[in-house]
This record gives sequence, C-alpha cells and structure tokens, in this order.
Amino acid sequence: MTPQDLRESIIYLAMQGKLTKQRYDDETSKELLRRYLDGKYDEPIDTPFEIPQNWSWVTFSSIVNFRMGKTPPRAEAKFWGTDKPWVSIADMIPYGHISKTKEGVTALAAKELFKETISPAGTLIMSFKLTVGRVSILNVDAYHNEAIISIYPKLGTDNVFRDYLYYLLPMISTFGQIKSAIKGLTLNKGSISKLPIPLPPQEEQKRIVERIKKLMPLVDEYERVWNRLNDLNERFPDGLKKSIIQYAMEGRLTKQLSSDGDAKDLLPLLNINPKVVPAESPHDIPGNWQWVAIGNLGQTIDSDSFSDGPFGSNLKVEHQTKSKEVRIIQLSNIGEEGWKDKNVKYTTYQHLETVIPRCEVHPGDFVIAKMMPAGRTIEVPDLGTRICLGSDAMKFVPNCILNKKFLLYAMRSQTFLGQVYGEVHGITRVRTTLNGVKSYVLPIPPLAEQQRIVETLDLLLALCADLNRTKGALSQ
Repeated sequence: MTPQDLRESIIYLAMQGKLTKQRYDDETSKELLRRYLDGKYDEPIDTPFEIPQNWSWVTFSSIVNFRMGKTPPRAEAKFWGTDKPWVSIADMIPYGHISKTKEGVTALAAKELFKETISPAGTLIMSFKLTVGRVSILNVDAYHNEAIISIYPKLGTDNVFRDYLYYLLPMISTFGQIKSAIKGLTLNKGSISKLPIPLPPQEEQKRIVERIKKLMPLVDEYERVWNRLNDLNERFPDGLKKSIIQYAMEGRLTKQLSSDGDAKDLLPLLNINPKVVPAESPHDIPGNWQWVAIGNLGQTIDSDSFSDGPFGSNLKVEHQTKSKEVRIIQLSNIGEEGWKDKNVKYTTYQHLETVIPRCEVHPGDFVIAKMMPAGRTIEVPDLGTRICLGSDAMKFVPNCILNKKFLLYAMRSQTFLGQVYGEVHGITRVRTTLNGVKSYVLPIPPLAEQQRIVETLDLLLALCADLNRTKGALSQ
C-alpha cells in the first residue's frame, strides 16, 4: 500500500465512523444541528456510503459559509505589492499552515477589489480548480485567488469542526471523480455547496481529529521508509552490481592471503620503477596491492598500446564502404557491459593501412568511449573482420601478464569512473581524453587475488542478473 493509499484509507475510515469507537451517549449530530442551526440544513441527494445512526449527512453549504477570492488584474501594477499577503494554490501546503506567500497585494487592492474583506489567521482554505481539495490553514491574515475558498464553519465556536473538515475535505471534494453528481476536476459554487458531508456528533469530531493527528506522523514515517525502499528497488539490482564491483576494487570482496605475495613484485614485469608511486589514490587498498597508472599497464612501453580514434576528417562518410572489410567501432557499439552489435559500418583495407593504421584494434583489446558516457569500456570481440576505432573511441591494449577480466571490472568501477568524471571536459556532452585516461590509476592486487576476485564477481554478478530477470518477470 502506498503512503497516499494509507492516508486515504485512514480518512475514509474516519468518514465512515470506523476509525473511532462510537459512543451513543454523545449528543447526536441532529441535536448539534438544532443547537446551532435550529435544525435548518439540507441533506445531500446522494449519499456515498453508510454512516453511524447518530451521524447525519448534510450539504457543505448547510454547515459552513464560504467565500471565493480574486486575482487583481496583472496589468495593474498599482494592485500588486507587499502590503498584504495574497495566496495562490502554489503557496498552499497540503495539510499545512501558510505563514508567507510568494506575492502580495497593495492597500489599494485591499480597499477597491477585496473591499477590506480579508481572511483572518486561523481560516481554513481549500482549492477547488485544477488542484482540487488541497487544504491549508492561514497563519496570517491574507487574501487569495479565485481558485480558493475561505471556509467559515457554522457549528461550534472552537476549531473542532474546522479541523474535522481540514482532514476530510481533500477526499470529499474529489467524490466527483467517482460520483456522477459532481463531474470533472473543477468545482464551482454550486457543486461546492452540494458536497456531501458526513457529520458526527461534536465529541466524536474531537476523537476523530485526535486519532488522525496521532496516525498521520506514523504515516509520514512510513512514507519516508517507503521512499527509501522504493529508491532501493528502482536501483536494484543495478545499484547492487556497482556496489559489489566497488567492494572488489577496495579489497573487501576477497580475503588477502600471504601466499599471494605482493603486487609490488609485478612492477618490474610491467617495466615500472617501484619507486614511482602515484601521488594520489582514490581510496584505501590492502597493503599488498599497488596503485598503478593505466598508462603503465599497456602491453608495450611505447605508444602502440594506446591510441586515439581518427580525426573526423580522416574517417568521413566517403571513406566508408558497403563491403565487409574493416568494421568501424561506433560509440553505440560500446555498451555498459560489453559489445553491442549494431550500427554496422565499414571502411576499406586501403584506408586503414594508408591513413589510420594506428587506429586498428584486435580481439581482446580494450576500447574506451570518450563520451556518452565518457569512460565506458569494453573488450573487443572477434567479429570475423579487421576492426578500427571510430572518432570518439580510444584503444588500450592491456599487458598480458595481468588478468584482463580483472582490469575490465576495474574500469567499470567507481574507482575508475570517478576519476574520469572528476576531470571530464565539456558541459552538455562531457568528454575524456587519452592522456587523461592514461593518468588515472587502478588498484592492482597480486595475480592470484586478481583471479579470485574475477571468479567471485562472475558468480555474484550472475546472481544479480538472475535477480534482474526475476524482478522483470514479477513486474509484468
């Protein structure tokens, strides 16, 4: 049950006399009507539901006086100012109190347009056009627009009946959406007058208001929990997958074993001076891991392991061919979790070999998107053809001594993506650069732990995929 459904259920039970215990020694509602109205009141033609025998159905206009507001002409600046608050529906806090408004009117407007008839603090107001049934109580004397009414109860001298209406009117005013007597999402003076009001004895009104006041804070807390759970559900299991991968990159998913040795031993094999340690690191890692810049993780120490895609002028539409020669990797091929085989385009062997030879990639190489979104990384599959980069992609050929799948997971983690988005260029279409990517660091565990991490992630992420399929099936 949604929080709104719960609120409406509470109010509906209150209107039926089912929220509180009936006490038949109370003064009846008819006696209340005789006491304040001499028994002169109108009963609604249609009554929506049964109510206790000591209650009465009455029309809205029988038991309250109400007044509609006005909006001064917008073109008349002399009527708009700060002398008196002026309430619009946007100022109304559902089930709240109004202490300030976005706009005000001048003393001249108060005199000439409103005839000094202001709604005093403590007045219950209700919207009846477009946003039907929103209620608030004024904390200040104020005027309001023509889509709002001020309500003045005829029954009682305290605020008991006002507060009873305060809780019930939002639902009562929308009966028109399900009852034929009052149609549409806009009320008028006539339909407002005919609104059916279930009237309990005065003491019962007090008990109902007290019970609702106790329940609504609990509903508010329920709503906070509901929203948190709903947010988790929206992000589940994708949010869980991201968290699992991040835990792995922080060394919290697997146990560190002394038999694994130290990742520092890998540095000479990567042609890295052990004394060259990155100045900054995104987060803590186990003591036997090492932070290494991506630029030091390539297969070769020269530039062959990294390459930008071709300049746009070097790979135009006229350089494409319908022949199945060299497949061009487009941004749309670089999926969040791997290759997407769509948007098929080819260039010629001659163009690859003579104009963009450094842009050739091979199965097993990594390709990184420069944008939309920047940093997205895939491993190139075997497509049965030669392959080259598109203009907005970059190549990274990982060193073969490292666990390639571990590196791919690392480049899908917040550890890497957080660095990318900390320095991206552009506003509407953020971009990263090859030099930027080469400068970012990854956490490198010993080889044995890299393998354990991959095995654990493979297992857990497969479970997440199963949960996602189950969630999709249940939602249908």
